[in-house]
Amino acid sequence: MPIRLLFLWLVIIFGVTTVYSQKQQEIQNQQEKEIHQRNLYVSQLYRAGNMEQAFRWAVDTREKARVLGQKNPYYLRAITNLAVVYEYQKKDSKAETLYIECRKHSEEPCAATINLAGLFRRQGKYAKAQKLYAVYLKAAKEKWGKDHPYALLCMNNLGMIYTKLSMYLQAEAMFKECLEIRRRTLGENHPDTLQTMMNLAMVYMELRQYGKTKVLLQNVEKKQSYIPPDHLATLLNNLALLYGYQGKYKQAENLYQRSLKLTKDNATYATTLNNLATLYEYMGKNQQAENYYLRSLQLAQNTLSSLDAMNNLAMLYLYQKKLKKAEDILQKYLFYLPTLTTNIASKRKTDQKILPLHHYQVRKKKARSFVACYKIKT
Repeated sequence: MPIRLLFLWLVIIFGVTTVYSQKQQEIQNQQEKEIHQRNLYVSQLYRAGNMEQAFRWAVDTREKARVLGQKNPYYLRAITNLAVVYEYQKKDSKAETLYIECRKHSEEPCAATINLAGLFRRQGKYAKAQKLYAVYLKAAKEKWGKDHPYALLCMNNLGMIYTKLSMYLQAEAMFKECLEIRRRTLGENHPDTLQTMMNLAMVYMELRQYGKTKVLLQNVEKKQSYIPPDHLATLLNNLALLYGYQGKYKQAENLYQRSLKLTKDNATYATTLNNLATLYEYMGKNQQAENYYLRSLQLAQNTLSSLDAMNNLAMLYLYQKKLKKAEDILQKYLFYLPTLTTNIASKRKTDQKILPLHHYQVRKKKARSFVACYKIKT
């Protein structure tokens, strides 16, 4: 009798435990379903540009998702969403902290890695971005294969980083591999294929292989009906650059003007304004060049794009012998340079362009101290 009673109690305890576990699983499944729906809604909000509401929902969703545990994928997605919203709000340090937290509890490849790499790329921290893209790409190839869309996205982005770092041969190899796979898997007319084609064309432009650049860009231009407006604006901007290098200034000007009408993104718009201003300078239209440089600066305040515009405007004032204006712009350039640029090679390359201002004004002491700061030989 005691043995039967013990067995009966064991059966009851096992049954109660099983029912409890099933109930807990049902509760967790319901919680995960709710968090998943909330995550989707947050994504919809920030993609629609409703940042205030997206922020409220993202914070609330992150708090509700805590009960799922730090390693739960729905909790990690909630963290990533909040980080993305912080990026939109220009709160980069908060976004970076959350991306790092997410990576700590995730297995590669994870969205936080590629998002953090994108954040570093936007900040001009190209060496850091390169390392993260390389980590993600390796993991993506091992998990999904090199033909997977996420692996291809990372290849394309890594190629862009190589371009920024002036590693043109590595960029060429990366874009060529990505382009071959996208042509095969997505087709010749897919927007992603055409985007990679444009990126490869710009590498050839940097390598001064203008024939290859022209062939690729004209190929993309023929298929512009497949390209989203923002990407089409980039295409026109790139074509204009090519025509500018070839001395076809009127054709380049028309393309820049078309690009400005299509561009919605402020950073892209500012870059196009800067390029158009440079073109006007080549054409001897200095007043128009100055106006467009100033418009570019106004849009691209405190960004990497603003450095180019500052540098170009300072040079324009220098050649016009407007030395006070040139020095004022240069002082702003020197103020923002350390915070906006982390690539020393890029600093030196750009700094060499502005040194003549100091020499022209016979301010040798300033020039020497500036040179010593970045170890540039004059």
